[in-house]
Amino acid sequence: MNSLFNLELSRFSSRPIELYHFSQKNQHWYFTSTASKQSFGGNVYVPETIASSNLEQKTDDGEGSIDITVSDSNPIALKFASGVPAAPIWVEITRIQKGTSEYQKYFRGQIALATFKGNSGEATLQCKPPLAALDFKIPRNLYQTFCNRVLYDERCGVNSAAFSCPATITDIQGDQLILPELAEYPDDWFALGYVQYQDTYRMIVGNSGKAVRVLAMATGWKAGTKVTVYAGCDHRKDTCRDKFKNLDNFLGWYTIPTKNPFEDGIG
Repeated sequence: MNSLFNLELSRFSSRPIELYHFSQKNQHWYFTSTASKQSFGGNVYVPETIASSNLEQKTDDGEGSIDITVSDSNPIALKFASGVPAAPIWVEITRIQKGTSEYQKYFRGQIALATFKGNSGEATLQCKPPLAALDFKIPRNLYQTFCNRVLYDERCGVNSAAFSCPATITDIQGDQLILPELAEYPDDWFALGYVQYQDTYRMIVGNSGKAVRVLAMATGWKAGTKVTVYAGCDHRKDTCRDKFKNLDNFLGWYTIPTKNPFEDGIG
């Protein structure tokens, strides 16, 4: 029997099959580039218009990025139709060859971005390897008056449930959601917070009365959709103390002098 390696190199005998496994939290999607269903690893991969680019090779960590082309109606592409999903979507590509039981784990990484090509009916998923997530500046905390914490995370310590409000969309007006349940809250109480619907999150620019303005409207939101709205934080000391009663966990240097003696002198 021909080996996978030999078939991959053959100009005439190579008959590759690519299997695509997408996952987001507890959701999974299985697609194959062939015209018939494929069974692999206890899962069934269904035919889909899908293809991947050549794997970009990297010399520093041995891993590279890859582009995956799908139809713009593909469920994975639709998750990026109005922005990057809050929960990351992972993809694993496995290559097999007809005529052998061997397989190759071709790529594993996260989808960083999706690009929609006008009216072509296609979308390109730009995928990065796992080590790309480590590509950030060190140190991450800055010597500044604003808090370096991320609201509601473990280090911040604020209980998100205590600052949430379940609500039902009654109307959508441009970039505003009409949520009657928010009418009793002060203006901009939810500014820099977010609206959550299942695994979709949208940042709140501001709120006034029943109206909440979001940074980008989510696909599928309509009158009757039940969402949860979370209060926001501007990372200032007074907000941490007065709104969240959380000054003990504040990670900012609010006593930094506002006057720079090297520029303004000491007089």
